Amino acid sequence: MSLPEESVAANTLPEVTTIPTGKKLIFTDPDTNEGGIITLENLSKQILQNLTSQTFALDQGNLTLLQALNQLNSKRFKANSYIIYSDGSTKTVSVKWGDTNSHMTSFLLIDNNRITSLYITGKLSGVTEISKKTEYAVPPVLDASSATLKVTLGSWSTALLICLESVTIS
Repeated sequence: MSLPEESVAANTLPEVTTIPTGKKLIFTDPDTNEGGIITLENLSKQILQNLTSQTFALDQGNLTLLQALNQLNSKRFKANSYIIYSDGSTKTVSVKWGDTNSHMTSFLLIDNNRITSLYITGKLSGVTEISKKTEYAVPPVLDASSATLKVTLGSWSTALLICLESVTIS
């Protein structure tokens, strides 16, 4: 289809940041001067269909965008988090991993009545305190032979435990 002889001075049209629903766009082929009119909705559908069906050469192989996103989302980092608290008295809890072959990796943040302590644990590395030592905090004790971490909280204290594996707290 050829374009009509009428012309519009495109450079005199106002610049917009969005195209209202129901408006139409004109397109032309610069080689043949043929073109047509398409609604924004139909153009959006065509672009989305092309984006979702086209395959791209990625490090993981040739994938569509949807396949790549699904693969990325399925490999997200997963961690288990637990809140432990004490009320008016000191409390000691046992954090138990499923078996002694576990890595026993955890991140432990303790608020002992407004004094904050931070620890990381691991089966081979034991317990490492990251925060400034204080006489009010009782460091957790990791027993790798029983896959157990003992955490002592002072009165009115709270702890956040983040583990890479599920644990049982008692």
